[in-house]
Amino acid sequence: MARLGAAEWRHDYRASQPDVPNWFIDDKSNLTERLAEIGAPTLLLWSDADPISPLSVARFLASRLPGARIVTVAGGTHSFASERAEEVASIIRSHLGQSDRLPSALPTISSAT
Repeated sequence: MARLGAAEWRHDYRASQPDVPNWFIDDKSNLTERLAEIGAPTLLLWSDADPISPLSVARFLASRLPGARIVTVAGGTHSFASERAEEVASIIRSHLGQSDRLPSALPTISSAT
């Protein structure tokens, strides 16, 4: 990840979350050579402003995943999926070939404010 411009985050995260398991520090698996084995159409949903996993990582993966497609969320952080959940869900639904609209048979749920 460092060679693709990613910021090192693991040790700071570990210091701030001492009770989480160490797998994200200890595991040194490199599955790069196996990426070509993935045959499913792959959505690489990325932010263009993520220092932990920059767009160069998505490009690297796309170059090795047959049928991969990158969709970039402009201005998102590393947490863009939770910060912009509706936008992300719409992109995922589109990738899966689903409509963005709810089926008419489902009841409308409103929340009290």
